[in-house]
Amino acid sequence: MLIWDHVGALRPPDCLQLQDISGNTRSRQEGDREVVVDLAIAGDVTDATVGIQEASMDYALVAHTSAASNAMLQNIQNGIIMSKILVVFGATGNQGGSVIESVLGNSKLSSEYKIRGVTRDPSKPKGQALAEKGVEVVKADLSDKESIQKVINGSHAVFAVTNYWEYMSKDIEVTQGKNIADACKSAGVSLLIWSSIPHAGRMTNGKLSHLPHFDAKADVADYIREQKIPACFLNAGCFMSNFVGSLQKSDEGNSLTLNVHPDSKMPLFDAAGDTGKFAAGILLNPSETLNKDIYAATGWYTPTDVVNAIEEFSGKKTTFNEVPDETFRKFLPDAIAEEMMETFMLVRDYAYYGPGGDKILEESLKVRSTVPEKPIIGAETNVFSSRRESQPP
Repeated sequence: MLIWDHVGALRPPDCLQLQDISGNTRSRQEGDREVVVDLAIAGDVTDATVGIQEASMDYALVAHTSAASNAMLQNIQNGIIMSKILVVFGATGNQGGSVIESVLGNSKLSSEYKIRGVTRDPSKPKGQALAEKGVEVVKADLSDKESIQKVINGSHAVFAVTNYWEYMSKDIEVTQGKNIADACKSAGVSLLIWSSIPHAGRMTNGKLSHLPHFDAKADVADYIREQKIPACFLNAGCFMSNFVGSLQKSDEGNSLTLNVHPDSKMPLFDAAGDTGKFAAGILLNPSETLNKDIYAATGWYTPTDVVNAIEEFSGKKTTFNEVPDETFRKFLPDAIAEEMMETFMLVRDYAYYGPGGDKILEESLKVRSTVPEKPIIGAETNVFSSRRESQPP
């Protein structure tokens, strides 16, 4: 069995000499097939990721340190081989939790990856529940480079998401995203899935300038590309939860009031239900999605579609009301009023994703379709999960 030390490197050099236990050596040969796995190793290296080449079963490269290599060879001889590590940030949140659920629920991915879920407090009930499912739950602070590097070291793939609304600071979110990107580059991660959104300021030529929660994530995506980190950019659509949370409810029925047209097309996305399906599709199709934008949405829907679906689900009459921008703004808390008003202006005037979004979403849904569907029952935010509206904006 051919193995090589893989700590901090994407792949071994072609001139690598492979050594068997008797001391015989040969160079890496064409046709050797590599699979990156993680081994639990005692000694000088505690988390080493190695590759196994399956064209021959006779050779093994001694690792950088003798203690590590002895333990490595012993573990291989004993058959102690674990999966590649997938690091999931925001493990107890909607997006990270969805990724974990989808990976664990997919027979291929669950056998290929061991999940390392990152959260601020692994001792909380959600973290403990993940641990019971076999997830390695670890602690990290996105503003602490050292803690981020520690959890990413030894991993093959990373899913990363940041939360603008925690601090409501573009600078903080960009810094946190760059911290993750730098750690991925240093660790030699093979795939970073970055949860992003289009750059609203750039798309609208500065007309919509109060959307930092869009532009921060897009700025980090630009940085990831500049650093040439192997990545895929998962661009979330309009969160379905925003509509449910905006409903005005009464005994007589519901109403939804927004500054968009009744027939404005919106790419709807359920963070808890859809993130994992797209991320799993990316993991199952890494070569097809590498360095590409994937648009994460169930399909295109109008406000009329939204109220009809909510009415169907709730059994209560639900209506839609279109209002001018400034009127809508006055309905909202001051801290988010400008941002939410411009979010729906982006939907109404730029179809959210901008020019060509319909074609990219169509291709993105093919990636999602490679993941087996599970029936979704329950939450109002999932009312569109089994529906499709193919008409582009």
